[in-house]
Amino acid sequence: MNPSLLAKVAPQPAAASGEEMEVLVKHEGLPRTPFEKGSLSPDEPVESIKITLGAGTDGAALSEPVDVHLGLGFPLRLYPLGGVRREPSFAAFPHKSSLEGMAAAIQPGQMATFEFSAKDDDAGLDALRTSQQLLSGVKCGDLQRIGFASQGRSDWVLAGYRIEVNGKLFAANGLVDARAQEKLASSRASLMKLLPDYEAKTNAKKLSDVEKAEHKTEYALVRALSGRIVGAVPWFEESNEELNPAPPAAAKVESVRITLTGGKGPQQGTRNPLYLVAGARKFLLSSEMDPLRDANEPQLFDLAAFELSMNPLTKEVLSTPGVGVIGSGVPEGKVPDRAQLQSVKIEADGQVVYDSDKQSDDQKTLPALWLTPAAYFNEAGDLMRPTPTAVETPVWKSGMTLPGAPPSAPLPPEPPPLVVVPPVPPLPPPPLLPPIRTILPGGLPPPGGGLLPLLNALAQLLIPLPPPAAPLISGVRIAPATPIVCDGDAVTVNWSVGGNTSGITSWRVDLFAVLPHKPVPVLVTPMATKSGVFAGATSVVMPPINRAAIAALLAPASAEALYLYVQPRVTALGPWGNVITAANGSLLPLFPAGTTAAAVGLKRGGILPPFGPGNAPAPSFQVTPAVTPPFLKWQGMTLADPLAVRNAWSLNAEHGSHFGLLFASHESIPPPLTLPAWSTAARPTGDGSELITLRFEGVVPMPAAANGLRAVACIAFVGGASPASKAQVLARAELSSGPIRRNLAGNIMPLPFSAQPFFTLQTTAPVPAVPLAKNQPLLLVDMPLRFDRMAANNFAGYPLDPVNGASYSFAGPPAFNFPAYTAQAGTGTMYVTLTYMVSLNTADATDAVGVLGVRLVPDNTP
Repeated sequence: MNPSLLAKVAPQPAAASGEEMEVLVKHEGLPRTPFEKGSLSPDEPVESIKITLGAGTDGAALSEPVDVHLGLGFPLRLYPLGGVRREPSFAAFPHKSSLEGMAAAIQPGQMATFEFSAKDDDAGLDALRTSQQLLSGVKCGDLQRIGFASQGRSDWVLAGYRIEVNGKLFAANGLVDARAQEKLASSRASLMKLLPDYEAKTNAKKLSDVEKAEHKTEYALVRALSGRIVGAVPWFEESNEELNPAPPAAAKVESVRITLTGGKGPQQGTRNPLYLVAGARKFLLSSEMDPLRDANEPQLFDLAAFELSMNPLTKEVLSTPGVGVIGSGVPEGKVPDRAQLQSVKIEADGQVVYDSDKQSDDQKTLPALWLTPAAYFNEAGDLMRPTPTAVETPVWKSGMTLPGAPPSAPLPPEPPPLVVVPPVPPLPPPPLLPPIRTILPGGLPPPGGGLLPLLNALAQLLIPLPPPAAPLISGVRIAPATPIVCDGDAVTVNWSVGGNTSGITSWRVDLFAVLPHKPVPVLVTPMATKSGVFAGATSVVMPPINRAAIAALLAPASAEALYLYVQPRVTALGPWGNVITAANGSLLPLFPAGTTAAAVGLKRGGILPPFGPGNAPAPSFQVTPAVTPPFLKWQGMTLADPLAVRNAWSLNAEHGSHFGLLFASHESIPPPLTLPAWSTAARPTGDGSELITLRFEGVVPMPAAANGLRAVACIAFVGGASPASKAQVLARAELSSGPIRRNLAGNIMPLPFSAQPFFTLQTTAPVPAVPLAKNQPLLLVDMPLRFDRMAANNFAGYPLDPVNGASYSFAGPPAFNFPAYTAQAGTGTMYVTLTYMVSLNTADATDAVGVLGVRLVPDNTP
């Protein structure tokens, strides 16, 4: 199979004269090649899984979570779609995705990749460490099938997939062409026929023996059908004969029942998902919708026939089980929501194959443990990773022993008492949760509960087909006339809404803090929230931004507060406060309280051209060969058509970046002379041997109440199709009494031809030492211009921000013209020059690099 993932379709013939020509969706997804199976060693441990999914050109955009089932009991969730937010669910989440950031869909004809890692030091987007925990103990030979599950919320088409394990091909098929809604239609119809009789028997006060038997059969069938509809069971399974699963070493079991008895401590139940460990496979037992109750009594769970068919088990593997817990993502208290078990019993085909009460070590160890999530979010939204102790662990396995006598009493549980409240119909359930699986000893669902709340909540998904389209929120942005956004400002957020808006009863608007250079850029706690906004509104004045609300989420003793952007998010709410849909807006830099554009404003462009031949008028963005001395003349680039090569252009409207973040611009405010922040893009010829230089200059008042300024910017790719494009960045900041003239190589011309800089700070010489690639977050450029340190010439030991500390440093104490600086400082102003020089390795003429949010920020850090 051709490993390239960028195959193109053949051109379509033109329509006959006079006919309306249909505009075909361009195919830029997976290669249209048939099924191919790779060769993996069955005993090789699974360390990473990379899944690429392609959306068909003749369907809608894919904007829902998709689960991939590989025969492991748990699915791999292809998410995020629309941000890093996740619903409570039992699945392995990716640590990396080409849809990181705020991407809301995979468009028809496009594809996306999702990468899962079993390494504990590679969490990335998987903040709750689901992949590390669930992929533990999995070997390549355990991957026995391929299935795709979702709820079919839109009419999208699965064009194909490619799955790589440990960097090698497991399986690929570019000719699937399966339509989700069509596959789910028959299951919906069958379930609707079953529901009346099933509900009648479930609600009946008394059933005959025959009716009980019928009810058990209907219950199994309803579970299977509802499992497919809610997305817990695949609607597409790869049937190619090359994927025949290896036969188990022993006979497969047909039914499995698990009995969990709560411990003797208080509040021993949990809303977090508990799961059964059976060899390499893991099966969900309880969940937030069907939690382990706070009760010192047996609670029964069974694995449905369809689950055991997809994920076969043997009695031998069930004889040494385990039970684990993962965080659901719901905020928890200082002591996390955890579980305590007194005993575990497993029956296979009606025969007891394991009983912890009959295993001496397990009988002693299990009741002394608290099953505690490896990671969870506290009430403030901070990610917590408790250190495992002898009595607190995320996974218990049969045979574990305590290192010593257990303490007399574990830490006092803090979570509130667990109260099980069925969801209020007709709210849709959290996406892709399996059907309720708690049962009574007779094998029947609990009366008045069980599947009924779930099935009632499914009404919106069942009738009509397809379900009504959600309202479309667009144009979310802070009012474009806002020249500068500061901590404490009460900004106006605007948005538009179309489509089916009948279910919207109110809006919630949030302002989130964003650090674009972080793997998870959006911080979980909003800096301002406005709830209960009138349903007909499309604009709202927000409460004052409170940067202190996210102070605990920033790295201690760092300057991260000066790198922040602010992003609006608009959420449509239904009558029960349920989320109907949401949309994120574009980002603007967040300045410290009280900052004005006059105090930190700069102009774009080189005010003076370089000295010697090749001069060009301002604004002089330049492209030169990336060699010394240059064999070609320096060329000035004026702001020009962004489709041309070897040009620069102002990003004066919303623009995306390679990491999925959408940026706003201050340049929509005329006239663009002196602004608090600038965003500029430049594109060379694409031959990979040029150096792009962008410069920003201006007279800046010395901040009276600050230690100096920080020159902050983010570097990003803003165009191009090549994922292998890389860049090297050399950044320089200078203070002088006026504009600085340079020669063809970009070096400062000495007096009398140029103003002498008082102070120069740049990335480590002699070569650009800061790399940028499309698979990493945006590159932060932070250059502190600290007036309080200049007199003593003590920058040599100054700790720059830890993000890029190794690259933004000094080879030795920087030269400093103190007398000239003192004379200029007496005027209360400084001339600041910021230079960003970027070299690209690309041969793609569509690739461009953007220098985003260039700004000066008053600095009060120590």
